[in-house]
Amino acid sequence: MDNLFARLAGAGLALALTVGALADTVPFWLTASDSAPQDNFGVAVSISGDLAILGARFDDHSGLTNPGSAYIFIRTGSTWTEEMKLTATPPAANQQ
Repeated sequence: MDNLFARLAGAGLALALTVGALADTVPFWLTASDSAPQDNFGVAVSISGDLAILGARFDDHSGLTNPGSAYIFIRTGSTWTEEMKLTATPPAANQQ
């Protein structure tokens, strides 16, 4: 975790914990592949089985400020992998 919190200053992250038969496995940190300070990744989370969607309310993209985005993660075994980034079409500043 060497300075992870300092590097992500406000970018956000989520901790995925396994419950049940795999409860003794190591927790897995979820971060956006393009995280930046103040993105607020993980501000909203929805998990169903092996699918997780995490919001990044203040994610800047498309040359705009704070249009926001969501990231889809898929779990295989005990590993979560970012599969896709969702953005509005067309995006607008401060859309969140």
